[in-house]
Amino acid sequence: MKIRFVIAAFLIIIFVPFGFVKAQNISDDISYITNQNGVRISITDYNLLTNIYSNAYIQTMTSEGYENFKAKNININNLVKSEKYYKTVIDHLNNVVTNTEVTENEFNNYNPNIQTLSVSNFVETQYKKLSLTLSDNHDGYGDIFVGLLWKMIPSTRAFDVIAVRYVGMTDVDGTQYGRQIWGTNGNYSYVEYGWNGTNINRQDNGFGISMNITNDSTINYLENYIGSAVQFTGNFQWAGASYQHATSNTTLAQSKSYTLAENGKNGVILFTGNIGEKYDNMPGVYCEL
Repeated sequence: MKIRFVIAAFLIIIFVPFGFVKAQNISDDISYITNQNGVRISITDYNLLTNIYSNAYIQTMTSEGYENFKAKNININNLVKSEKYYKTVIDHLNNVVTNTEVTENEFNNYNPNIQTLSVSNFVETQYKKLSLTLSDNHDGYGDIFVGLLWKMIPSTRAFDVIAVRYVGMTDVDGTQYGRQIWGTNGNYSYVEYGWNGTNINRQDNGFGISMNITNDSTINYLENYIGSAVQFTGNFQWAGASYQHATSNTTLAQSKSYTLAENGKNGVILFTGNIGEKYDNMPGVYCEL
């Protein structure tokens, strides 16, 4: 499924609790929302942001991130977005993982409150949405954004990997970033990962970030993101994104032991040796300009 959309913003590392977002008025004819960081976002910009970011992401956006978004002067007609919905069934007892692509309707109708981990057979069912957005700013540069939304919080909390591989473009070094957001009943916290942090794996044809999934046992909301500005190096631009969930305990070093290659998992992540056996091998998502 491909949709035309928008791309946006770069942020810094911080933990923040969620604050209630409300619509207000700056003047009689200009409306805005104020997010939990006290950032005033115009309704026009807010509507653009919702084409690519979740409400939770926008609610935790910093002033710097919002200013970076506005500076791009993005045209909604210059974006491509692809989304895939996956059901993953993990048999922890027999170490068997099955992935199936499902419809958006099945994903939306799945109720994690009535689907729990079975103690008798150790079978866990997960639903996830993986999205990839690529923008063309028509100046030889663009932006890329990858998001993963969970419908059920995973039982294994280790170092997951979210990554993107490119053809016909390269990262603008210093602009890569990642974010993990979690929450309970609308109260959100987050952590962000910087371009030069210990969790990032930067390569000439893309990058990935290892995210240690929060061990907060009370949460019922979880999502993961990476993004970067890119420079186009040819007439054809292609990007593939992959999210690999660790189904057993992994270390940071193990999670970063991969290259970005066409023969990797879903054409993106090629783990070293048997490290890939620790991950769920969920299919990816792709888009091109």
